[in-house]
Amino acid sequence: MLSLIDYGEERSNSSHLWTRVPSLNHSSKIEFMTFIEFENTLKQEQPPAELSRPLRALWFAGKDDWENSHNIAQDIHTNEGSWIHAYLHRWEGDDWNAKYWYRQAGRTMPTVSLKEEWRDITENLLAN
Repeated sequence: MLSLIDYGEERSNSSHLWTRVPSLNHSSKIEFMTFIEFENTLKQEQPPAELSRPLRALWFAGKDDWENSHNIAQDIHTNEGSWIHAYLHRWEGDDWNAKYWYRQAGRTMPTVSLKEEWRDITENLLAN
């Protein structure tokens, strides 16, 4: 369930990570999404329209749709976009290209599983 919180209020707790997602009713409130809520959207045919481009790329990755995820990620020219791009090339087994994108993101190649990295990236984006 999405919860509404007034602008300016920060919310954090160890069991939930939240992100700002534009409110559909354009009120003075914004919606926050937990990782579990994000993961539950993977049951849908399409990503929620209000997701940011980095989260949309991760949504497609979560659906095992490498191509759509990569098409979005390669056009996100930020550290976050580079991190997602690196993850995707690691997923496809192209370590040389992945290492390049990890450097662009200011990171090193992780040793965790792909599933753990997907969750790490997603939680990081949801928290910001």
